[in-house]
Amino acid sequence: MTELFREARPAGSAMALVAIGGYGRGELCPASDVDLMVLHGERRADRVRAVAERVFYPLWDQGIALGHAMRTPKEAIAEARAGVETATALLEARLLEGDPSVHADLMGRLRAWVGRDPAAFISRVSAADAERHVRSGSAAHLMEPDVKEAAGGLRDVHSVGWAGRALGLESLEAMEAEGLLRRFERAALEDAEEFFVRLRSAMHLEAGKRVDRLVLDHQPRLAQAFGFDATAGLDAADALMRSMFGHARHVEHVRALAFERLMARARKAPASSDGDGWPGAADPEAVMEGFARWASGGAAPSAAALDALERDPFDPPERWTDGTLRAFVSILRSGDAGAHALETMDRIEVLQRFVPEWADVRCRPQRDPYHTFTVDTHLLRTAAEAARLLDAGENDPIAREAASLADPEALLIGAFLHDAGKVGRGEHVPVGVEVAGAVLDRMGVPAATADAVRFLVGEHLLLADTATRRDLSDPELIREIAARVGDQERLASLYLLTLSDAHATGHLGERGRGSPSLT
Repeated sequence: MTELFREARPAGSAMALVAIGGYGRGELCPASDVDLMVLHGERRADRVRAVAERVFYPLWDQGIALGHAMRTPKEAIAEARAGVETATALLEARLLEGDPSVHADLMGRLRAWVGRDPAAFISRVSAADAERHVRSGSAAHLMEPDVKEAAGGLRDVHSVGWAGRALGLESLEAMEAEGLLRRFERAALEDAEEFFVRLRSAMHLEAGKRVDRLVLDHQPRLAQAFGFDATAGLDAADALMRSMFGHARHVEHVRALAFERLMARARKAPASSDGDGWPGAADPEAVMEGFARWASGGAAPSAAALDALERDPFDPPERWTDGTLRAFVSILRSGDAGAHALETMDRIEVLQRFVPEWADVRCRPQRDPYHTFTVDTHLLRTAAEAARLLDAGENDPIAREAASLADPEALLIGAFLHDAGKVGRGEHVPVGVEVAGAVLDRMGVPAATADAVRFLVGEHLLLADTATRRDLSDPELIREIAARVGDQERLASLYLLTLSDAHATGHLGERGRGSPSLT
């Protein structure tokens, strides 16, 4: 195409052929669009159109998906002001052939505009990301994710770079040098970008066309192409998805932290993540207490604190202190904020130091018609739902009455562990009771609470199965269920866990629509 442009361009004309978007970035997958712009400073539109036609038509004739435009630098900037997608595509503009001064004019205008109010530009990129995340969901747990557009996907990696450009930082390396990315974070973004580009390329080849959603039917063949093998408790397709989920989670986590730091720098204010009082040393109890304070509205972990936790990992405690257990329960009690804190602990591999069994459920896919999320995400969502119900946040009067538990800690820990047996070693309920027992022993949970948690893990399917598969008018069934449950406290806890579990799968739809018919 450069040869076509070279032949068509009048000698000495102010025209340049520019690659934008993914092509400008040098990151094309087999079926990606090729985005080209004839950038010019000419007054005669007919001359520019004639050159563009000489370049574009042969590409169309070859069946190439071509994004095309003819713009002056001033016109391009006007379109960038009108739409952030155009602005970010132009940030990747690369000169292919022609007058370099026209390209330099565009990039100079673009940098001046973006840099004039960097906070505003970062906000626009962030808002566009948020809209995209609502549209496409999250690549960190969906079983058929959009690897390009979903949260944690390829586009999120790029958005960090675009936001950095607002501060004149042209690369992730430059952002690291400025203290806006930690070395681990930069490496996580680069590794994820490489993985997603390879995966998306394989998807295009598998489908024979441009596709961005990783559908279930293609996952086994893609896993084979990537060299993933089946292992005990995990088939090859799930191994592929588990790896993908891991990359996506790192991207989600790093993107959020990077935008917070970039915005603080743009506003010349200290980032909220630079809060004081965070433990820099690897003291397990202090670490758990720090995350508990954050979940309760305190200071977020600083970059230095996260660096210290990753650089100097502590050994998993053989038995938790009372303070560690109190802090962990406080995190669970904090609901969505607690789930976010636990997700952060998971991202830096701190959570599995406290709960080594967490590694077995981390990023583990669930292939059934009910669960939308991976096992670990489902567990955190269920615990957050349980905390919400304990705050009487449900329209169901039975749930409100049941929320007056004598031992709410049992419900919270039970919600956190109820599917811990989904590790590929057979029926998950008996395995889960075994796993929960080991975790509870390490936590040092009081005997009565530990017994209640083991009951919840062992019977967490009882009410849902009874409501959907048994004859509720049978008096013998009622006596059987009553004998298995034992007392009203356990019935209330089991009811709230069942409701939390159902909400966390997405099976009940929006919150507040009432509980399943279990009575």
